[in-house]
Amino acid sequence: MRVMGLMGLMGSVNPEADKNVRAPEKCERRTPGSEDFLLDRSRQRTTLISVKAFSPLPFGSDLLTGRPVNNVVNFSRQMTQWAAWLGTFFSLQAVLAADLPMANRLSTARPAATRDLTVETTPRAVTYTSPWLKLSFSRHTPAMTFLSVDATGESRHKQNLLKESIAWGPVVAIATNSSTGTDLPCEVAVKGNVVRYWNIRLGDFETDSLAFTVEPKALKVKIEREIPQDYEAVIASPLRMMFDATVTPVSPLGRLSEPGKLRFPVLLHFPDWGSLLVRVKEQKADEATLDFSLLRDLKPIAPGAVAAWAGMTPEYRQRMEKAGNKRLLEDNAMHLGPEQIQLVLNKGRSAGRQRAGKQRLELSMAVTAIYPKPSVVDADPKLIGIKRAWLNVFGFRADLACLANNAAGDTCQFCLFCYADQACYTPPLFDNFTALDLVRISLDRYFDGFKGFQDQFQDVAPSTIIAAWDYATGKPDRQWLKRRISFIETYADRMIAADVDGDGLCESERDPTNWWDCTPWNWKDAYSSALSWRAFRCLADLEHRLGNHAKQKLYRDRADQIKAAYYATFYNPETGVLAGWRLKDGKFADCYFLWVNGIAIAYGLVDTTQANAILDRLQAKIKATGFSSFQYGLPGNLVHFAGKPPLRFQYYENGGVTGSMAYHYIQGLYSAGRKAEADVIFDKMLEGYRAGTFQNGIGGGGDWKEWDGSPCGYEGLLVDAYYPLTAFITGRLGHKIPIP
Repeated sequence: MRVMGLMGLMGSVNPEADKNVRAPEKCERRTPGSEDFLLDRSRQRTTLISVKAFSPLPFGSDLLTGRPVNNVVNFSRQMTQWAAWLGTFFSLQAVLAADLPMANRLSTARPAATRDLTVETTPRAVTYTSPWLKLSFSRHTPAMTFLSVDATGESRHKQNLLKESIAWGPVVAIATNSSTGTDLPCEVAVKGNVVRYWNIRLGDFETDSLAFTVEPKALKVKIEREIPQDYEAVIASPLRMMFDATVTPVSPLGRLSEPGKLRFPVLLHFPDWGSLLVRVKEQKADEATLDFSLLRDLKPIAPGAVAAWAGMTPEYRQRMEKAGNKRLLEDNAMHLGPEQIQLVLNKGRSAGRQRAGKQRLELSMAVTAIYPKPSVVDADPKLIGIKRAWLNVFGFRADLACLANNAAGDTCQFCLFCYADQACYTPPLFDNFTALDLVRISLDRYFDGFKGFQDQFQDVAPSTIIAAWDYATGKPDRQWLKRRISFIETYADRMIAADVDGDGLCESERDPTNWWDCTPWNWKDAYSSALSWRAFRCLADLEHRLGNHAKQKLYRDRADQIKAAYYATFYNPETGVLAGWRLKDGKFADCYFLWVNGIAIAYGLVDTTQANAILDRLQAKIKATGFSSFQYGLPGNLVHFAGKPPLRFQYYENGGVTGSMAYHYIQGLYSAGRKAEADVIFDKMLEGYRAGTFQNGIGGGGDWKEWDGSPCGYEGLLVDAYYPLTAFITGRLGHKIPIP
């Protein structure tokens, strides 16, 4: 296998040449005063030049002619004539050293700090830090080795968002296996806030140059490639970005030329950290793309479902012990999800072939914060969690062209309405591209035959119809609606078919039947029926917009039928709340499900008197249980149930705490006019969103917690947990849920 890796070469194309290349030596930092140093290291000698009045020339230029310097040998041969020419302007001192092995040529200056940008140098790296960004670059190989983003400007830069052994840099791989490789030979220059790498030789395939310019809230990258002839490769890129999903799974949001290929601009969103808006300036019309892929143990994972399990490895057990996830430790279970997200910049490449030629690209990456009502949010420090976490709900699987549990997780169509609801209040991501466009892309995938996780669940159909209404009315897009209305109607047919006994409600003997899939739902499903009521209302409105009045009446009548039967069917007089489901024998399955009662109240399926009586019981029950850790979300149920698989109470879906589905109860309180009680819960959750407590990276299990805050999930990040932020608009600000 031959791989020219991000951090270097495993081997050149010519095996004989490899025998003569020695390992790069360590290079000490020398910065006396404000002098610059040019180190020209050949296999015979090292020449150290002290230059006291140096003006920067164009990237990779010859000091005399301004033309590119191709190699260090030419530099040495011209030293005598350079000294004569430079004598008028510089004091020159040459120091000849003993034989040293071949290494990089390094030009380094003491980088200048600004008020918002500090600089730290070590023999191995130069690091730039601002309240919004922290970036480190190798001083020996062409690589960015550390990246952190903080959209709130609070200097939270403790964790590296990059996979440290890979980082960012050029790569050519002609085999299917991934590899970190060894150091790539190149020449390096650091001048102020600019880090330059040139003469980067990727075997005989190509020679690249990179220049990074760091600003307090932005990073600019200039790329030059010289490719002498076409070649075949699995990866061929001047810039591969490898992100560590176990810290947070970066979600690249943007248009696709095809599944897995993102067109620029692209918004790179790092859940709980912030976003970088990436734009490209190209000299030719040939479009560049960012190619998305998932990896585990640096090995590619084929696009598709990622839900798989295995016994724990010692490394994973150590990680769970550190996280405190007793549930997974007791089960000795390891979720085999992706742990790395790879983005590869491609240009002039198709079907595995890189075309010959010269390329110049310029990328800009600007820290961007996107959230609703910025004047309100910015004025209240309690709302900073909205600024930090609003976009977290959009986990885009670019390889599947679909919104998902997170950017490395499974696609769950029954959650699509959550993403769509929040997208309605999200400002444009860039230019005229919105979060609702991501919803449309996902809908089109499903309408064209793609199947998500548990496609048979009863909440799949209503979730899809609500999301379609959100997009078609929020964008709006009449032509899309006309083209897709027949597809939307097929989901209505599924809902009608789910009404087995003709009372309008959803029935199923399948177990489970909805989102809460460790709970033994059976027969009449209160949650799916509530969601179906809203979906029928939405579809009736869509038919009205298209002038289909007969179908409008059909779907509106179905919604009315659900509402007429709902309270009488699910209200349990023994507990004074709505049951989660009703069995065929009439028995109630009632464990004080907060989210089930919340959605019925928020949607208006019970009247005001009924709603307040139910909320009185639920608020009293929360107090009686002693639960108050709202910074982690809400328990789904307040009483133990016998689930499948059996879970002890306060674990996962049996009373565990999560942000997922908490929106419905919070919105129910707001809708019933109980703002003070809703604010108590929502304010504490906002503290959690600000602190980043709703996730701990892929595989960490922080998406669910025991009541003491210990993780008991497995995803690590479940984007549904950020849907409650929508209550800031529909609840706290009083806009209400847009139900037609």
